[in-house]
Amino acid sequence: MTAIAFTQFRKKLADVVQQTIETRDPLHVTRASGEGVVLIPENDWSSIMETLHVTSSVANVKRLKAAHDEIETEIARRQSA
Repeated sequence: MTAIAFTQFRKKLADVVQQTIETRDPLHVTRASGEGVVLIPENDWSSIMETLHVTSSVANVKRLKAAHDEIETEIARRQSA
């Protein structure tokens, strides 16, 4: 993750936002006065939020694990055939 000071971030806002979108590399904006922030592309944020939602349910996690295990079993079966 790239880091940039808040004053530089403010000066180069358009450029750093475009670079973050293009590279998909999160940008840590640091502040001397305290906690900073992280800038990420909107699609990445949506993906993170969807993952959090899906994995917030124990039932969903069990279904995902079962599906994953089924796929792994099928891959192993095909490789040994």
